[in-house]
Amino acid sequence: MFNTGDTIVHSRYGAGKVVGKKTITLDGEERHYICIELSAGRGTLMVQPEEVNPEEVRETMDDMSLIREVFAKTPQELSDQHRSRQPKLQAKLRSNNPKKIAEALRDLMWREATNGLTETDRRIMMEARQKIIQELKISDEITEGTRKLDEMTQKAIVKHVEKSDLTAAV
Repeated sequence: MFNTGDTIVHSRYGAGKVVGKKTITLDGEERHYICIELSAGRGTLMVQPEEVNPEEVRETMDDMSLIREVFAKTPQELSDQHRSRQPKLQAKLRSNNPKKIAEALRDLMWREATNGLTETDRRIMMEARQKIIQELKISDEITEGTRKLDEMTQKAIVKHVEKSDLTAAV
């Protein structure tokens, strides 16, 4: 399943790196675990391979192409009713799907640029941003995750604002 050195994302605990495997004997029964060192020094997570749910644990993105693809698409207009939009956005964050998380970030950034955000919206947006940055930083190939994400998202929002201004003028 996962090998030492693989970088992963756990839906509940975030990004980490597989640092090895361990066998523990409990009540005379041997149990095998995958040991995952969580990012930002948050400790080590031990999971049994047979209990790994692919919807909860997956390999990290190894580049920003998926994020670029999402931000190149036109943002979706979010409902004006916060009780309608916020649970949908939070579900995208809980999905552990990087595309859905990037969509939530893109759409919230668009709403911030066009309509403003509530404090809860802003918190959801920062959580989405942090999830993406955490995943990009843990990858050995991407060392400047925060800066690259910020530059890319700002360019995309400016492009969408310019496009919407042109559409409104026609």
